[in-house]
Amino acid sequence: MTFYLYGSLAIFFSTVFYPANEPTAAVLISVATFATGFVVCPLGALLFGSIGDRVGRKNTF
Repeated sequence: MTFYLYGSLAIFFSTVFYPANEPTAAVLISVATFATGFVVCPLGALLFGSIGDRVGRKNTF
C-alpha cells in the first residue's frame, strides 16, 4: 500500500522535496528513491525477520 501511494504521488513529491529548477531531474530522483525503497524493503524483511525469530520481536526493535 505504501509503495502504491508513494508511486502515485511521486510527481508531487518531486516538486516538494527536490530542486524545482530541474523538473525532469527531480522526477527521476523521486522515482529512484521509490525504486530504492522497493528493492531494499524485502532485504530488510529477510534480515530483521531472521533476527526477530532468533532474539524476539521486542529486542529486534
